Amino acid sequence: PITEQLLDMVEQTQYDEDRTGLNASAQLYRFLTMVKIYGQTGGKSSLFQHLEKLDPLLNWLDQKFGDPEIGLMDMADRLGISPRYLNALFRQAFGITAYAYLIRLRIRKAKELMSKSERKSIKEIAQLSGYRDPSHFISAFGKTEGMTPDQFRKLQGLTYMT
Repeated sequence: PITEQLLDMVEQTQYDEDRTGLNASAQLYRFLTMVKIYGQTGGKSSLFQHLEKLDPLLNWLDQKFGDPEIGLMDMADRLGISPRYLNALFRQAFGITAYAYLIRLRIRKAKELMSKSERKSIKEIAQLSGYRDPSHFISAFGKTEGMTPDQFRKLQGLTYMT
């Protein structure tokens, strides 16, 4: 895809009467995005290749994020790789560890649950998001979002049960 995009860019610049340079700018941006996705740097795999390796795990986590028993070993076992290699893949793909990804996923899902019209308590949301203890959930939410779940709800104009 990179070569094809580059050839299209060269061809278009020969025939295009783009006086503002906007078309060329947009094409260059698309090209750089493709390089980021498909290209390799320093002999390392591309972002696309990392995501392809992680895809089965990411799909599994989307379904099982609410299980408080999930840990780094479970995630690594899911792909049949070591926890160290799993963390290396996550760092290259997302810039964070696998467990940090799981925490962010849980917080994102908790925010979705809080944004729904049905009213759930913080304790219920914590449990549905994979936290055994509401205070641990509130702490993780605060570290990730910079506010408590109640503050998030108020900011969103949401009513809730106590």
